Amino acid sequence: MKKATLVKLGLSFAGILALAACGNSSNNSSSETEDGKTKITWLNILHHASPPTDTIVNLIEEKTDTELTFNWIPDASKEERLTTALASDELGDIVTLQIAMLKNSSVRSALKSGVFWDVSEYLKDYKNLSQISEDRIEAASIDGALYGVPMQKDYARAGLVIRKDWLDNLGLDVPTTMDELYEVAKQFTENDPDGNGVDDTVGFGDRAPSDIRYTSFKLFTSYFGAPNGWAVDDNGKFTPEFDTEEYMKALNFSRDLFENGYLAQDFAVTQKTDQQEQFAQGKTGIYTGMVDIKNLKTMGQGIQDDMELVPVNKISDGEGGGYHVWSEGNGIGGLLAFPKSQVKDEAQLKKLLQFVDDLLEEDMYKLMTGGIEGTHYELNDDGSIEFIDMDLW
Repeated sequence: MKKATLVKLGLSFAGILALAACGNSSNNSSSETEDGKTKITWLNILHHASPPTDTIVNLIEEKTDTELTFNWIPDASKEERLTTALASDELGDIVTLQIAMLKNSSVRSALKSGVFWDVSEYLKDYKNLSQISEDRIEAASIDGALYGVPMQKDYARAGLVIRKDWLDNLGLDVPTTMDELYEVAKQFTENDPDGNGVDDTVGFGDRAPSDIRYTSFKLFTSYFGAPNGWAVDDNGKFTPEFDTEEYMKALNFSRDLFENGYLAQDFAVTQKTDQQEQFAQGKTGIYTGMVDIKNLKTMGQGIQDDMELVPVNKISDGEGGGYHVWSEGNGIGGLLAFPKSQVKDEAQLKKLLQFVDDLLEEDMYKLMTGGIEGTHYELNDDGSIEFIDMDLW
């Protein structure tokens, strides 16, 4: 029985993103089925090589009285594909716009030119959507208009995922300082942490610097205490992060890791999915990026079934500087936008907003993030979720 234990998450828009891992593909726009169900198409981002099984989609449709169809955009080419979809007007009733995509010039232009509905006056009419905080709404607005439902996220989501079983094999503790982290990377590279007698592991896996926000280096800058983009002193003077001593410490730390072979030597040509696969296959022992243990465990099934993982994001410089993490997006993961070309009138928009509001009910959130109790997961006494078989997801 394949198991992975995760702390049960609180209610947030992460559940809506979890739903983006389910469904089939079609180009039908929203309408109604013969039995009165609302048809909804959703242009969404696929973060895996292929969509998982449709195990819970029928239950979601039943609970929301809808018929759902997903049109997929691979994460690696999301901006290019979305730009094409905008130009050809091949959009869904709902379009997922991740925070990074909102900076794309074509997307920005579409938002400002009225391609999508401004929903700022509607959220107050819905039980769950009305609970979105004003600061999140302000952060997601463009020139005073809110062109979609804000997807709320944690302010700091990136961190380290470390092979706990490798730490145990080598008699190492979970690192809490940069020196300890360096030693873990060294031991994972030099001392056969998987015990197979072959020199085939490296401490840190990483990805290409085109995605530097989720690389080990960005984490190192925060752990050493560099500012989150800019530092502002008491006199109002701004200093960029790259002009600080802490930033230089992170550069030197990364260089030493690389020169000694404790950081994957091919990181400069490694993409996100390759980095994940290297970790799931037991080639690297420290993963940097989104702390997505469930996905990493799923990718490791049949290869590293017994791997134990521990999330780590509380590491100090070891010199009394305290703990720091970096954040982006002001707690916004993006928008769920509604194109006017597909959503013709206010009545249709309100149906879609009600659907999104329904997804935020606690039972729906549990269904989307955990599946069906007894089939996909069990609840432990401490409230944590223990997944029974991720293949069924």
